[in-house]
Amino acid sequence: MVLGTRFPARQNPTFRMKNPLRPEKILLAFGLVFGLIFLFLTPPFQVADEGVHFFRAYQTAQGELVDSTIPSSAVATAAKFNHLPFHPEKKTGYAEIVSLLSLPLEPQNTQRIPSIAYPPLAYLPQALGIRIGIFFELSPLSLMYLGRLFNLMVWLTLAGLAIRRTPIFKWLFCLLALSPMSLFEAASLSKDPLINGASFLLIASYFDAAFGARQRLRNRDLLGLFLLLLLASLPKSVYAVLGLLFLAVPVAKVGSRKKYFGYFFLTMALLFAILLLGNYFFFHARPPSQDFVEWRGRLHFILGHPIGFLEILARTLLKNGGEYLEMFVGVLGWLDTVLPEPVWIFYGVVSVVVALLEKDADISVPRRAKLISLAALSLGILAIMTTMYLALPPQNGVIAGVQGRYFIPLAPLFFLSLYNQRIRVESDFGGTLGKLVVLTALVALIAASYAVYARYYL
Repeated sequence: MVLGTRFPARQNPTFRMKNPLRPEKILLAFGLVFGLIFLFLTPPFQVADEGVHFFRAYQTAQGELVDSTIPSSAVATAAKFNHLPFHPEKKTGYAEIVSLLSLPLEPQNTQRIPSIAYPPLAYLPQALGIRIGIFFELSPLSLMYLGRLFNLMVWLTLAGLAIRRTPIFKWLFCLLALSPMSLFEAASLSKDPLINGASFLLIASYFDAAFGARQRLRNRDLLGLFLLLLLASLPKSVYAVLGLLFLAVPVAKVGSRKKYFGYFFLTMALLFAILLLGNYFFFHARPPSQDFVEWRGRLHFILGHPIGFLEILARTLLKNGGEYLEMFVGVLGWLDTVLPEPVWIFYGVVSVVVALLEKDADISVPRRAKLISLAALSLGILAIMTTMYLALPPQNGVIAGVQGRYFIPLAPLFFLSLYNQRIRVESDFGGTLGKLVVLTALVALIAASYAVYARYYL
């Protein structure tokens, strides 16, 4: 009898030892280690548009919303590395970087520069780090590194919360978050980390509301969904399409149909009103340019020739779809630091495998939810492509300027369609799946770290 009562107590630790991997812990460990590697290994301002993001974050730290003044020392520091983008043959060195750490900020010596038309919300993490650096009178380069660090920490927090909250695809969320491109951007001054992290947390919250164990959503749950939607879409309004995922939530979890659809239409109307006012303010606070004139001309073309625009869109996706997939995983730097082809292909294949095999025996995703998710994904792709068509003139008959990283916030929408209960796996397969994710992320991040090192220092 004594042995019989002790036997379960001995088995339980053994079971835990067989599955020691937890996706949120892997995200924290890999995100912190490789995030810091990218943060310090990547030369200053060598993430796409990082210079203008630095200036915008500095303006936000100073409480300035539109065109403002920037210390001349900050502009000069960024200019020191202007020779690197798009020139893989040009290198830098640690001595050159370290020498700039002693350059004083001299905030009284300024020059006026135009700001980019993004709301300050997108730059709050970076601005907080920069503000602390200003308080301690650190150099412009030190401010840049502090901005990167705070951006990384906020992204890690949002992505970690997403993994903890979602009732399905925990390993898939971990794998998507740890893709080389996702983590490389997270350790930069870009606005993308906040967008990506907030989008993942928003999608995870919708999944929890739709497929989780809770029978009813409280009013504060509904308010939280709206605030997350605002956080994800205010920096870049195309991601407002994520709000359609609310329609995957069963009506019974909200209460009456009146409350359900009333909440949906009211929040979407309020969201679009905020986005329109924000975009109007930040775009019209700037002087008109030739680009704006051309933008209006291309808008007239879309409205007057919708079929012609859809043909351009289809031609673009057919011609550049493979390139977008490659950039989604990892074309780093200023699109001049490329991972080996087997790495990004393997990462994509493993992502599909994980989506097909990762499941909870107690959770089934109805076809309606999958169709809603695919509809939101399609509208998101359409919004991204349309925005880039308006922003830049087409090149060789296709839409220019589209990058794979723009689709990171939408990625879970695609993979939801692969969730199934038909493919049967062993009950302890979760541990094997976790090991596959860990191995894939580890290989890809090591390859990405070496690619960055070779690009800028060898």
